[in-house]
Amino acid sequence: MPDRLSNFQEKYVQHFQLNMRKTSTVLFVLISLFLSGCGDTEINSVWRKQNIVIDGDNSDWGNSLISLDKIDALAGIANDNEYLYLCLTTSDPVVENKILSGGLTLWFQSSNNGSEKFGIHFPLGITDSAMPNPDEDMKPGGNPFDPSRMQQNILKRQTDLEIINTNDNRIKIPIAELKDIQIKMALKDGKLIYEMKMPLNQRNSTTYALNANPGGSFRLGAESGIFIPGNRAGNMPSPGGFDMPPGGGGDDEGPGGGPGGGFPPEGMGRNAFSNSPINFWINVKLAQENPQSK
Repeated sequence: MPDRLSNFQEKYVQHFQLNMRKTSTVLFVLISLFLSGCGDTEINSVWRKQNIVIDGDNSDWGNSLISLDKIDALAGIANDNEYLYLCLTTSDPVVENKILSGGLTLWFQSSNNGSEKFGIHFPLGITDSAMPNPDEDMKPGGNPFDPSRMQQNILKRQTDLEIINTNDNRIKIPIAELKDIQIKMALKDGKLIYEMKMPLNQRNSTTYALNANPGGSFRLGAESGIFIPGNRAGNMPSPGGFDMPPGGGGDDEGPGGGPGGGFPPEGMGRNAFSNSPINFWINVKLAQENPQSK
């Protein structure tokens, strides 16, 4: 009996140890996958070999645009010895409306600056100076709203941008008065296209620059607000998502015979507005010129 009990105990211990090893292996794999998923996406900038015009047209980028895993969009990053070039395109109406209605801030954090960063807030989204105008945004003849025309009109009213520092101090600058930074956004063939050109390093006439050199690295962040209908402050995060304006309980018509206040314009659908803002970071490695390509 003691021998049988001993054998049983030994087999039980062996079985227990085997299961523990299997469990530990599974946990290790799951933890590794979780940690790898928490890291920032890494993108290698490409060396600029041809002219890139900042005009809201991504044809200059050829096949260098790559898919982002954070949002439904394509991105391109290029540089030469003096400038950084960025391109972001999307045909997803959810992403388009987050950017156009809520605004978008691109954050730049160079490895040379430690925790210091600065942001370029453009477009500003729907603000007091860029509220939709029903007389302009409606289709000829009245209802319903034309989503494409409304987006074009929102974009047309984006005449300023904000420069934001680490302490959230903001300077509003008319785009027409920008010096070394160039920026342009356009809607073309159902796509929203965003392009930017920025100096790598500060010069006498340059107020804002990345402060990085070819071969160096920086972190690029993207953050949108969420437009809250009825809130004229615009581009503010919405803790509850797409807030329904008062009286917009889903009736076919709102006050004055217009579309019900609780519904997005026809053709955009409820999902065109989402309660989760764009918010992610990318690690970028700047390219260096290949001496053999000269």
